[in-house]
Amino acid sequence: MQLPSMPPKPETPDVRSLQSALRVHDWKMAVQLGKALVAQDANNGLVWAMLGEAWIGLDDDINAAMADAHAARLLPHHPGVWVNWGSRLERMGQLSDALTCYGTALKLSPQMAAVHYNLGTLHERLGHSTEALQSYEAAMRHDPHFAPAYFNAARLCQTSGQLSEAMTLCETSIAQAPD
Repeated sequence: MQLPSMPPKPETPDVRSLQSALRVHDWKMAVQLGKALVAQDANNGLVWAMLGEAWIGLDDDINAAMADAHAARLLPHHPGVWVNWGSRLERMGQLSDALTCYGTALKLSPQMAAVHYNLGTLHERLGHSTEALQSYEAAMRHDPHFAPAYFNAARLCQTSGQLSEAMTLCETSIAQAPD
């Protein structure tokens, strides 16, 4: 029996393997696969976006934000990339940069209720109650079943003394919440 002169090449990672690792929350494997894939093709925005998700799974906001920045550069017309990057930046306390990312996402897809909601929570953190309420109202307009927007709007109304409006929004929030 003759042995091969060279060992067989290890299987090249593919995007499906990375997606599978993300689906089962195997964050370490996802990071390993993502790094290997970007080493093969640093211009694959989808892989950068998935690598950002994997880094978040490992609670590494800095690497996640860097991966999201690459994804946004490569996929500038994809609103989800901007939302993810904004969320990472918000978690890191870079609030004005997060506002910019959310604003870009809304320009690309103004009907995304979750982005309006994220923008509302960010405005609250910045002490901009009026803008926060407007963002929650936009989220409710775009998705009438988005319970967290009703709840946060109710809380803001209650804080500002609009008790009747707060009660109505709170009741709606409870009605919209899953069982």
